[in-house]
Amino acid sequence: MFIKPSKFEKLIKTAYKGGRLHVGNDGENFLAAGAGWSMSMRKDLIPKELRAIIIKYVGRIPDVDEYFLALEDGDQTEVPGAFIGEEETSGLPFAEATHLAYVRGNNLFNIFQSVSDGYDFMVLASLVDAVDESMIEEWDGELKIKGPYLHRKGNQIIVENDRMQLRLFIARTEDAEAGLMDFLAGADLNAFGEEAEEA
Repeated sequence: MFIKPSKFEKLIKTAYKGGRLHVGNDGENFLAAGAGWSMSMRKDLIPKELRAIIIKYVGRIPDVDEYFLALEDGDQTEVPGAFIGEEETSGLPFAEATHLAYVRGNNLFNIFQSVSDGYDFMVLASLVDAVDESMIEEWDGELKIKGPYLHRKGNQIIVENDRMQLRLFIARTEDAEAGLMDFLAGADLNAFGEEAEEA
């Protein structure tokens, strides 16, 4: 699966310590969500390192059709409709990471652009960094990553393969940033990096 155990643990631990680790089981996938992200993993193919992290913070893989908020002082049962499960990606446009980034306070954001219409948006860089293609077990038949896809209605980008889907939510643009995003709209943002490399 295309995430390093250390990065997976950071996502899970941060959500757990903040009281925002939602987990579930749709029958085929282990589901999890925290602030700014959600994911699904084929539960029968979760590597032992990732499974150990789940057990460390959640205690167990949820039973089929079981959904709860994993809390230090006891789990809180949830209904499936309140949980973010897998998203269908067929028909969604591609997005691409640009050469540009933006700093807000102590946070770094990667700027992405929709390939189809030039729509620009930001995603927290620490979430983007969770994606690591080197972790894919091609020797075991695991497929390469597809995406990222832009799901504008869901306000997220999606990367996936045959074993995992990771959804990263688009950061809200503050008033001071709206002018910048409007200025960048429609321009080929990766062309800026190409020009710099040629110079």
